[in-house]
Amino acid sequence: MAYRAMPLENGFSPSELLMGRRINTTLPVSKTQLQLYSMNKKVLKAKEERRIEGQKSNYDKHHGVRNLDELDPGQNIWITDRRVTGKVLQKTPYPRSYLVQSGKRVYRRNRKHLIPSPDFHPEPESEDEFDVAGYQHSPHCWHQNHKFLSTSG
Repeated sequence: MAYRAMPLENGFSPSELLMGRRINTTLPVSKTQLQLYSMNKKVLKAKEERRIEGQKSNYDKHHGVRNLDELDPGQNIWITDRRVTGKVLQKTPYPRSYLVQSGKRVYRRNRKHLIPSPDFHPEPESEDEFDVAGYQHSPHCWHQNHKFLSTSG
């Protein structure tokens, strides 16, 4: 009971948000405070957004969150989890996700696992092109002769 009557950071208790009035507790309260009243939902929403934004900025500051630069197709990179060099083929429709080629394999990797590597020059390979236009979500690694599946008819 006491938890439901205790005001949150937005100034309203959970019971006030649910029922639109204060609830009767063991503490004495005037009858006028137990009457129904209407909350200004715009003010409540603004307070909640400010609180959420404050929490986000505190988390970002404490954990060193930063945005990484976009990678261009053809850019040389270092794949940290595989410890190999590669080349960006394309950005996928998923957030922060790229298709990268390393040797004869194509990997889908998150941007945080790809480090730009300007001094790396890959050895020339065959002129075979990889079909990444019909890319659909699938396992992490494909072989060169594996065909991509397309759901479009």
